[in-house]
Amino acid sequence: MEMVVDSPEGLRVDTHFGNQTVKTDQPVRAGGGDSAPEYMSWDFVNNAVYQPKIFELSNGCKAIQ
Repeated sequence: MEMVVDSPEGLRVDTHFGNQTVKTDQPVRAGGGDSAPEYMSWDFVNNAVYQPKIFELSNGCKAIQ
């Protein structure tokens, strides 16, 4: 699958693949517009969704079942 990455404005980055687009931005305190989650938030969520037990152990959180 082809991915296209572009930076429409400021610190925003959009990644397009198939019919989907993942948008990221930096928070205002980091010079961004805070219009989307920062890229590390997506990584954090990805770990919680796909590896909930490992996520719980490494982050001291409890996944909701």
